[in-house]
Amino acid sequence: MKIESYMMNILSKKFESITRKMANVLVLTGRSGVLVSARDFSNAIVTSDVRLLASAEGLPVHVIGIEKLAGSMLEFFEDIAPGDAFLHNSPYHGNTHHADHTIIIPVFYNDEFQFAVLTKAHQADIGNCRPTTYTVFSKDIYEEGALNFPCIRIQRNYKDIKDLIRMIKMRIRVPDQWYGDYLGMVASARTGEKELHELFTQYGVETIKSFVNQWFEYSEKRMINEIRKLPKITVEGEIRHDPVPGVMEEGIPIRAKIIVDPDEGYITIDLTQNIECVKGGINLSESTARSYPIIGIMNCLDCTIPHNSGSLSRIKVKLKENCIVGIPKHPTCCSVATTNLGCRLVNLIQRLFSKIDEKKGIAEGKTGQPATQPVISGVDKRNGNNYINQIHSLLGGGPASYGHDGWVNYGNPTTAGLMHKNSVELNEQKYPIIYHEQSIIPDKVGYGEWNGSPAIKMVFEPRWSPMKVSYTGDSYKYPPKGILGGHDGSKTYIKKIDDKGKETRLPQLTDEVEIKPGEKVVAIDSSGGGYGDPLNRQPERVLLDCQREFITIETAKKIYGVVIEGFNPREFKVDYEATNNLRRKKRKGIKTKRRK
Repeated sequence: MKIESYMMNILSKKFESITRKMANVLVLTGRSGVLVSARDFSNAIVTSDVRLLASAEGLPVHVIGIEKLAGSMLEFFEDIAPGDAFLHNSPYHGNTHHADHTIIIPVFYNDEFQFAVLTKAHQADIGNCRPTTYTVFSKDIYEEGALNFPCIRIQRNYKDIKDLIRMIKMRIRVPDQWYGDYLGMVASARTGEKELHELFTQYGVETIKSFVNQWFEYSEKRMINEIRKLPKITVEGEIRHDPVPGVMEEGIPIRAKIIVDPDEGYITIDLTQNIECVKGGINLSESTARSYPIIGIMNCLDCTIPHNSGSLSRIKVKLKENCIVGIPKHPTCCSVATTNLGCRLVNLIQRLFSKIDEKKGIAEGKTGQPATQPVISGVDKRNGNNYINQIHSLLGGGPASYGHDGWVNYGNPTTAGLMHKNSVELNEQKYPIIYHEQSIIPDKVGYGEWNGSPAIKMVFEPRWSPMKVSYTGDSYKYPPKGILGGHDGSKTYIKKIDDKGKETRLPQLTDEVEIKPGEKVVAIDSSGGGYGDPLNRQPERVLLDCQREFITIETAKKIYGVVIEGFNPREFKVDYEATNNLRRKKRKGIKTKRRK
């Protein structure tokens, strides 16, 4: 059956709208701040033959590869039926890491399995050995302590399997919060099921099936055409994560090779030349090791190409077993698989792409999860209850790209700017925390023709009683790199200040550090890397940087060769004659140095 182009457009938007409705339901019904406010969740529709069809505005690390979770349902169960729901979080069976719980619901119509709807959401607590979902120093899953659900049936005939719920709640530090999020996830997925039933009723099974096949064909053709615009080339390179004390003292190298074959219409990323898994939680899971290179590639290509199994089938990722960015085996710990090494890997792929096409490559963005995005926990004196949640109060480190400055509220490469910022006011009401400062730090920018976003600073302290803080910082030794003449980003720094003003540097990565009332945590996150020579930046952009107080007029002159006149941001203006003269001198000086 041939689907007309207008109907293709209608149906593609119909499926997308279903995933958006699923997302809206979770925002309205979830309980924890990490879901309701930060929106650390994703929704997707997968076909009966296990292909990703549609997703909402979700986190790339969640969505790419999510179809394999539906594949686990079909692999482990031969009796799936309407009313079933499955809970999956196993990184050894296709999931990202233990903290990302996924609800999978099979959708039947006319007694035939048609689709699976999935809601994946990061949990505030999953029963780990410590009150965090990121245990970077755990040697294996047993030290990690997380509950592992390798796709278990948790609902039958639309009702909870209560003994499983009871068992899970006994292991979670905040059981009511977890159960509230669980109910929101089920409601989200059930909404997708209901909407798909209505779609079948409106358009019929034959029309929907024909659309699915043609949509995948269209998406694959779009990707093939995009790849054919690229040169036939192989590029490779290395990036390094900061040292992880007790795990990798010299830092963690990651190597990647990108092979572009425009004749066949494929891009291959080879990650097999990397070290074995380490005794720590920083290893990537297979799901994340496959998704990160794809994220990096897709970020450099035409953003209008549909992101589904049709287009993604043209990107191949080569992995090897027992590799730190490959295929880990149980009981390897992958607790931090969604952040640190993933950020570095996406950065590497995007930076290497500048060797393929200068106008498509992207500089490096912030990495890891420093104390600007901590997991906080303790006992709330107001009610005597335990609290635990990851707060995303301040995000930064956006990388520069051709024609664009880095996004100030970027977050990190694995979430690609889609993580939302928490409300300071709501966090202070919900948790015993006080914010003292959230700010941009002047003159800590990835300088370039297009700038990486500025470094950011956050200062907070606990109220009333001690607070445990967990974070996995990076970029204190190896900051994000600039490309094509752009400067590197700034470094991260974390310290605490006691009530007498004494400063103590805090570790860059920690599973748990206790902060007492009166002690302030000062977290400085890195800026993104710059793109291109700063001397080519438009003077008007430099003027705007000064007016925004991203940089000072001294830096404008020293780095960009732009002379700014005036005594306050409102009065600033460019002296174009002085700027042209200064830039000529600077460029001449650079050429002289090169000749020497």
